[in-house]
Amino acid sequence: MKSYVENPDNSEALEAGCRIRAPDFKSPRVWPVEVDSKHSVKFATNEILADERRLKEWREAGFDKFPAMLHAFEIRMDRKLSSMRDTLSSIDNALRNSSTFDEFKSKALETIRDKEVASWIVPDTRKAIETGTGEFAVSGEEDEK
Repeated sequence: MKSYVENPDNSEALEAGCRIRAPDFKSPRVWPVEVDSKHSVKFATNEILADERRLKEWREAGFDKFPAMLHAFEIRMDRKLSSMRDTLSSIDNALRNSSTFDEFKSKALETIRDKEVASWIVPDTRKAIETGTGEFAVSGEEDEK
């Protein structure tokens, strides 16, 4: 991954990904109370329906599907936990290595952003490895894919 990021040919794609996906940490999220009050029933209903669909899916799964479903669930949970661990680690590291609040905030946000960018690159790299495309293509096969 490091060689991909350092390759100047990939700079445009990386910058585009950052512009599109990286959140603006300086602008506050605006979520007025009226949005909650106007849409809370719809949100709650959607949650209930999603929970019911998920329960039905698990109940109807045969023994042949159950291992794959557990595996997919484990992967999702591992990724969520890893993301939270990365965020907490960024905050902890910034807290231990900053002398002012502004320095803490800057270090924490920068590290969190860097880890988020890496989390967008890794799936693409994994796909290239698994499919043998891009820089992982076998000589001559890249043009065919």
